[in-house]
Amino acid sequence: MFVDSEIDLEKVCEQLADAPVLALDTEFIRENTYFLRPCLLQIGSKNSQHAIDVITLGKDELAPLKRLLFNQACVKVFHAARQDLEVMRLLFDEIPSPIFDTQIGESFLTPQTQMGYGALVEKYQNFSLPKGSSLTDWSRRPLDKMQLQYALDDVKYLVPIYEEMKAKLLEKGRYAWVLPEIQNEIVQAAAMEDPENAYTHVKRIATLRPASAKVARALAAWRERTAQKRNVPKKRVMLDEVLVSLSRMKNLTPAKVRRVRGTNHFSGRDVEKIVSLAQEAELDPRPVFLSGSSVQKEPKGAQAVSELINAYIRALSEEEQIAASNIANKEDIADFLRGEKSSRLASGWRYELAGKSIEKILTGEVGLFVVDGSVTLK
Repeated sequence: MFVDSEIDLEKVCEQLADAPVLALDTEFIRENTYFLRPCLLQIGSKNSQHAIDVITLGKDELAPLKRLLFNQACVKVFHAARQDLEVMRLLFDEIPSPIFDTQIGESFLTPQTQMGYGALVEKYQNFSLPKGSSLTDWSRRPLDKMQLQYALDDVKYLVPIYEEMKAKLLEKGRYAWVLPEIQNEIVQAAAMEDPENAYTHVKRIATLRPASAKVARALAAWRERTAQKRNVPKKRVMLDEVLVSLSRMKNLTPAKVRRVRGTNHFSGRDVEKIVSLAQEAELDPRPVFLSGSSVQKEPKGAQAVSELINAYIRALSEEEQIAASNIANKEDIADFLRGEKSSRLASGWRYELAGKSIEKILTGEVGLFVVDGSVTLK
């Protein structure tokens, strides 16, 4: 059912008011903007699915939907929720709870990290979803029957999948492992990208020397703020390659900026700001911490040990049927090897599952061996 009036929305919300579990998905566009533009919100129970036109219905008209979604007695189920939660924040100024993300849940039942919704439906419902409307412009009206069905299919199977998945997680004793990961996703979605941390997403920034990295940090923060202010993709403000190239230059001047390919669209004011920021960054006393950069060299032999432990984590992932990234990433391993208590491997279920064995590997109590083509502990 397509819902584009206040009256119909109130009827739908009344119909779904007592549902203990609701499936949710969203459709949006953001190719030409920094902030995504919500177009459709799909909601469904076991028995019905509805596509709500959030272009036609403004925030005031969506009040009944907000009351429904913020009912604490109802679990809201998403698949790959990150961007959907961003839509929720834009529509309602906050994120509903409690929620469950079936992509995260499935990663605790299989070594695969990010299973797509189509694959999930095929696995749990033995049904292949059609893919014909994946490139729809969801802002156009009217939507045709095929487009609406495509959108509704995104919530049609989520409730039964969630129920079966939850039962499996409870049986394996992993349901409590999943919830903090989902909560972390909520926290990240609730917060706007901090421009001061935008440099961590710049490609090839780890190749820069410390002084140049400071310039890159300043330019990345300016780019992020400018993209937000203009509501354009940040690559339209400045490409990563241009940012890194400018950051490498010493004693940056307007003339030097203009000589870099990909700067033709910069206004005179942009160029002046870039030069000013580069000069200020060179005097910034704050260090820049870059994952994988040359400024963070590990002790001799640490990389080989880290690779050994990483091989063990991957083998454990297959054995226990849980995504390796859920057990530990490279940063977790490096922190654990340095004896840092903040490492996720140092406490909780990760320590019981992997941390204890890693300690035995490091002390030589056990070793890694290949048996019948698989890595195992002995």
